[in-house]
Amino acid sequence: MRELRLDAARQRRHSVQIMSFEQLAVRLAGGFARPIDDECLRTAIQAVLPDTSLGELESIKLLPGMVDAAADSRATARR
Repeated sequence: MRELRLDAARQRRHSVQIMSFEQLAVRLAGGFARPIDDECLRTAIQAVLPDTSLGELESIKLLPGMVDAAADSRATARR
């Protein structure tokens, strides 16, 4: 993210917002002041996953553990 912000600044793209998956989830969930907690994130993923097209991953989106895998991916992305 740091590199993307630096690149945007160098290109004078001042209106660009670069955020992590967690920050995006917070925005989409309606919270602007605090990060989304794990339980709320899992609930949100569970609610939208059946109606979300995942392209090549379509066949696995309803398998047991998909919600947990999607939610846990944000922790991996932050490292």
